Amino acid sequence: MIEMQKTLAIIPARGGSKSIKRKNVAILAGRPLIAWTIDCALSCAALDRVIVSTDDLEIATVARQYGADTPFMRPASLARDEAAMIDVIQHAVATVEHGDERFDVVVLLQPTSPLRNADDIEACIEPVRARRNSAAMTVCEAEHNPFCSMGQIVDQRWLPLFPKHHGETTRRQDAPVVYRETGAVFVWRRCVVMDQRTLCPPDICLVVTPAERSLDIDSLAGMKVAEVLLR
Repeated sequence: MIEMQKTLAIIPARGGSKSIKRKNVAILAGRPLIAWTIDCALSCAALDRVIVSTDDLEIATVARQYGADTPFMRPASLARDEAAMIDVIQHAVATVEHGDERFDVVVLLQPTSPLRNADDIEACIEPVRARRNSAAMTVCEAEHNPFCSMGQIVDQRWLPLFPKHHGETTRRQDAPVVYRETGAVFVWRRCVVMDQRTLCPPDICLVVTPAERSLDIDSLAGMKVAEVLLR
């Protein structure tokens, strides 16, 4: 039986964004982008508290409108391009924990992954709560297999990354399967991020999700794809 453990979900959403202006509140299928992640988090029974970490008043207002908690404004030093995510997470945990309140499990849900669902979150939380793993994250099969289709251009020459698997006689299905991080769900035991200060411990559990739930929006083209999938 899994012991009772309090789980905190952090949705990081700073005001500055380079690829898409005001990305976190950009309208996607009739709603602000961040709203899709907030709704997903609030529908997940495994989460005890859902907060948004932001430095932006408009984002904070939108987050509250859709039911998320905004217990603090993120310091400007943690909203710059060079700010490390581990620092953002540690600040959020340390700020919301006060008195006797303490969380056992920390979840990160990035707004740029609006297609994940509550099952994906719970699938990552379960092995961490059960103490089989100290962390978990979602991955999906890579859209482009580097064993077959990736290389460098050096002196106008094509140099495949993996020459052994490259060439017309190599079938894609014969190459090793390659996965990528989706960025949709990350889960850690509190001690991993607060004491060990790492996001990827050796025993991290990899939860494979389908490509249609693994879109990570980083461009206007990605927004258009997400719009089609959500509608």
